[in-house]
Amino acid sequence: MDIKPDGSFAFRELDGTDIFDLGEYQQYINYLESAKKDERKSGLTIEGLVASENGDINLIFRTNEITLPQLEEIEAIIREVDIELPLGKRTGFELAKLVDTFANPQESTSDKLNLFSDDLKKLGNDEMQKSQFRILLNEQLGKNTKLATSLRDFLLFDHAIRLSFPKQRERLETLFDATLNIKYFSETEREAFYCVGDRRENVQFSFKDACYLRKIIAVNESKLIFKKLLPTMNVDFVRTGQSTVIPFPFKYLREYMK
Repeated sequence: MDIKPDGSFAFRELDGTDIFDLGEYQQYINYLESAKKDERKSGLTIEGLVASENGDINLIFRTNEITLPQLEEIEAIIREVDIELPLGKRTGFELAKLVDTFANPQESTSDKLNLFSDDLKKLGNDEMQKSQFRILLNEQLGKNTKLATSLRDFLLFDHAIRLSFPKQRERLETLFDATLNIKYFSETEREAFYCVGDRRENVQFSFKDACYLRKIIAVNESKLIFKKLLPTMNVDFVRTGQSTVIPFPFKYLREYMK
């Protein structure tokens, strides 16, 4: 398959009488067969070959490694959410005092905060579970309101009380960055790595697939050309809503071979 810079492409069938066509084809076959033969030894699975009009040849391998989000940091956040309220900040009176401290500058929303504080004071010196406090806060202020979010931030940053897992887009992208979008890195003269994760806008509550690390190797004296092909994976017609893990023309090659 020949692909032009504008994205158009055409299939080219070999002329069995043309020694130059056969020589080029055999060269590609040799590289692929050699890589296939070494798979067990190298731990790399050959997935394809791309060549430029200048004769640069890059091999595409899938490694056995997968990228992972910031698991240790995510675990620490979950532990912070699950841990009970700290001593001195557990009773109705103690929690009401925190709400009152937060409410002082919040004149426009003081009524809701005052009602919330009054409900807490009714508990007196009785201790609350964090889950109970979280439910009451959501009922009184609304789960997704700006006021509730501001109070949660106040409790977290001023009093080390984390009530929920962060939902800010920037924070989530930091935690799950390794499993999102297309990443290309660790480039040398002859090698580079890339991975294709879920598109950020499509992630809801889970990730569809493991994000395998792939390796690009430029054979012999070839230059790395694969970076120019990254846009050919940022398409969604192969798997709806997903980027492709190798350049999309390979899909057409497989269909053509059938």
